[in-house]
Amino acid sequence: MLQIIELKEKNIVATKASGKLRKEDIEKIHPLIHAILDKGMKVRWYFEMDNFTG
Repeated sequence: MLQIIELKEKNIVATKASGKLRKEDIEKIHPLIHAILDKGMKVRWYFEMDNFTG
């Protein structure tokens, strides 16, 4: 599971991964990253893992 953590900065994506990531998890984060890139900004990604199995 991939949980998106809300932040107020426009170019920061924060996530917390736990258990096993699925295709749906990646599809959830993909548009957020590309929305930042489309604005010409660099993406800053905070990725936290808790009980992560791959």
